[in-house]
Amino acid sequence: MTVKLETLLDRSEKNMGSGIHPVVKESALEMVKRAYQEGIFVQISAGYRSMEEQAKLYGQGRLGYIYDGKNYSDLSKPRVTNAMPGQSYHNYGLAIDYFIAMMERMAYGQLMKNGDV
Repeated sequence: MTVKLETLLDRSEKNMGSGIHPVVKESALEMVKRAYQEGIFVQISAGYRSMEEQAKLYGQGRLGYIYDGKNYSDLSKPRVTNAMPGQSYHNYGLAIDYFIAMMERMAYGQLMKNGDV
């Protein structure tokens, strides 16, 4: 099954959010396109994050974490970041997270042959 490039680009753009820096956005989408040309299907999973979103992530797995007067503690989930609000480049639109959605067999085999995996 092949994923369409347009699908990866649309999802990636949506996941980066409206606060992403234009240069970061352009570079990230270019990475998705270039990887696609090599048979590697990359999708951006996160980009800009508000301070509140960062507080929610930081509060996971922590007891008594309060940000801006609100308790963001959530012991039902594991810790996923060590960055408090304002300490992550995501908060300034300068970072992205991505994952490899799928690799064509041929591309993966070539990467293995080259020792890149």
